Amino acid sequence: MFWFKRLSVLLISLFCILSVSASEPASLYARITLTPEQYQAFLQSPPGTAASFNDWQSWFDSKQMYGGGKVNQGELSVAAWPSMEAYLNSMDVHEYDPKTQVLKIGLLLLSENYSDVLIGIYPLRRIAEFRQQDNPLASDDFIIVYPFIWGDDQNSKADVMAYLQFKGNQSEFVNTVTDESLKEASGFLAPILEKLSREGED
Repeated sequence: MFWFKRLSVLLISLFCILSVSASEPASLYARITLTPEQYQAFLQSPPGTAASFNDWQSWFDSKQMYGGGKVNQGELSVAAWPSMEAYLNSMDVHEYDPKTQVLKIGLLLLSENYSDVLIGIYPLRRIAEFRQQDNPLASDDFIIVYPFIWGDDQNSKADVMAYLQFKGNQSEFVNTVTDESLKEASGFLAPILEKLSREGED
C-alpha cells in the first residue's frame, strides 16, 4: 500500500544516495481542468471503488510484471478511501487554482506494484465525470505514473507504469506517452523532491 509521508522524507534521502533497481516505487502526477463548482462537486463525491472501470485487466496485460499478471477481482470492490478529501490529503501536493481552473496532484512514492497503482489512481479516474469538457485546455488532461526519482526522461518514458488521458467523460489508458506530459510531470515533482530532501537533512 502507500508509503507514509514521514517515512517518505527519510527514504527519499536514502534512495537518492544508494543505487537501486528499476523496481522502486514510481511517482504520480495528474493535471485536470475543473471549474470551481466541478471541483467542489468532486470533493464531495464518494470515491467509490475501482470496479467502476472495466479496463484494468487489459492494462495489466499490456505490461510486463512478475506473477500471473491478473487483477485481484476482490480488491476492485473494496472502497480504499473514505472520502475524496482523504484521498487528496494522501498526496504530497494537491493544488487547485480557481483562476486557471486546474487541479495538479503529485506523489513521489506511490508504489512499484501494479495492484497498488490501481488503487492509487482509480479515484482520479472518477474526475472524468466532473471535468470541464468544453474548455480547450482540458483536451490534454492526463494522469501519469512513472519512475521520476530513478530515471531520466528517456528511460522514464519507456518505464511508464500508467498513462491515462481523458476523452469526454471517460478516462483511458494510452500506450504512447508524450514528451510534453513527462516534462510537465517532472517540472511539478522536482520541487517536491527538493523540499522533502531538505526536510530529511534537518
